[in-house]
Amino acid sequence: MTFNDTLRWLEWLAIATLLAAAFFIAFPDLDLDVSLRFGDVSGFHLSESRVLNLARSGMLWLCNGPIAVVLFIAIVSVFVRRARLFKTRALLFILTTYAVVPGILVNGLLKRNSGRARPRNIEEFGGDAVFTPVLRYADQCEINCSFVSAEASAIFTVAILAITVFVPSLTKAMQSPVRLLFLMIAIVGSFLRVPFGAHFISDVVFAALFSSMAVMSLYSVFGMHRIGSPFLRVSSRTEYEAFSRQSHTI
Repeated sequence: MTFNDTLRWLEWLAIATLLAAAFFIAFPDLDLDVSLRFGDVSGFHLSESRVLNLARSGMLWLCNGPIAVVLFIAIVSVFVRRARLFKTRALLFILTTYAVVPGILVNGLLKRNSGRARPRNIEEFGGDAVFTPVLRYADQCEINCSFVSAEASAIFTVAILAITVFVPSLTKAMQSPVRLLFLMIAIVGSFLRVPFGAHFISDVVFAALFSSMAVMSLYSVFGMHRIGSPFLRVSSRTEYEAFSRQSHTI
């Protein structure tokens, strides 16, 4: 992916975000209407479904598992030269992005300050908080609020990382199907938060859009378009080790 490709994607994502904002502002009750299809004043019964809870656990594993593996490889490679599988810039980009996007941007800023109560906490579903249309500041929640979905952010962050960093290393014939697979997993996994009563549909939509834009912005900041494959070739690792030995000798 070239620098111009990255800018083009950022432009499309910005347009999609503006369109989504205009849509939800025009139809402020859509969030409530969608959530009412999955719950009532007695709560959200699908949140007790074993199948859906297993699916959610699987999605969380798909998010945290790969990041944990990358972190493990990064730590080991500091001490074991032969364990260096990825280029340093790729490792830093992946780990920094996951820390910044779902960590700081979503959990640290948006969820702490939106004040929007989760669906399961509002009056329509047996709670005592008041429903707030999206993109309006509220005082119905103090911490870990509904806007935006942290899990949807994490899922889309990992999906976009995979699509931008690893998918280009596949054969041309494999790239499009694998991209589509990652996006479908991200969409389905993120939507699970709605029938659980944990988030409104707009929380999921904006989590996906904000996170995708943030990942692509960091992709440009880290200059990932210049490194090609994220993997260190065997020859590159051999050259690196030879250089390291030479440096120690000097």
